[in-house]
Amino acid sequence: MSQIRFYIFCIIFLSSFATNAATYRTAWQVSGDKGKSCTAYLHGSAPMGRPLVLMLAGTGIYTTGDMVQNNPLVETLISEKMATLLTLDKPGISYSQASKSHFVIRDEIYNQYTQRDMIFCTLNALREASRHGISPMAKIYILGFSEGTQIAARVYDFLLRSDAAFVAKIKAMFWGGLVIDPWAQIIRMQIQSPEERAKFKKAYATKDDATLRTFGDLAYAYWADIFSTESNLETLHRLTLYSPDALIRVYHGLIDQNTSSKPVIAFDKWNQNRYRNALPALKARFHYYQAGHELNREAVTDIANELSKAIAD
Repeated sequence: MSQIRFYIFCIIFLSSFATNAATYRTAWQVSGDKGKSCTAYLHGSAPMGRPLVLMLAGTGIYTTGDMVQNNPLVETLISEKMATLLTLDKPGISYSQASKSHFVIRDEIYNQYTQRDMIFCTLNALREASRHGISPMAKIYILGFSEGTQIAARVYDFLLRSDAAFVAKIKAMFWGGLVIDPWAQIIRMQIQSPEERAKFKKAYATKDDATLRTFGDLAYAYWADIFSTESNLETLHRLTLYSPDALIRVYHGLIDQNTSSKPVIAFDKWNQNRYRNALPALKARFHYYQAGHELNREAVTDIANELSKAIAD
């Protein structure tokens, strides 16, 4: 779920599709948790009736302000006028063409951000998109990668419980590198070295943000929040009780060292069994690949084809 893994994923996209230059259309601030905010971006024009594709990436420090230029899948959707793209930057990060990295970061804000911020920011951005030209009736499709799958599941869970009219607009979700296990278990899997585990434990105990950010670019506030949050498996189990209408497509590497494939396969089988026995279940289909967390060209092609088909239907 690191920044490097995220960019490898984007590079695979780059090698899979042709791209043209594009820039984001508009940007605005949306509210997160406890007074924090995120920058939301709408990429491409937004004529009434055009679908909205929300893209939620993984952990790490980067901007989504130039997401279209760096991701030909969504650039193709926009250039062919199939959809408008919505992305968000984490609190403390904002797009800057003047910067070599194309973003600026305010560490004092970024060090306080949590996944809860991204959930609130996503909910508010979806609801406010109509103020920026998106039709209030536009269909919504969600692309989530790694941590983005967890945010997507929790946003969907919140809307299922609180806003039936809005959640009905979410037609399909496409998740790569699905997070299942609790984060305490994930970090134990990712940090194999006893010395590095001891380093992480000490940094967490002393709230040493500088050291903690060497582990996935995440500061103490994030770790403290996510360790006390239910696992995504618990969220997914609750989602099944609603028998939600949205189609869910999962793409997972069988040799993923960041988010193990074993709990993903187990949940897949559990959900299939519920469906066969006429119990509430997700309308989910799982695809597996001989790939790591960043997936591979075959997976990216499958995502592109299924997303395009869903939008066209």
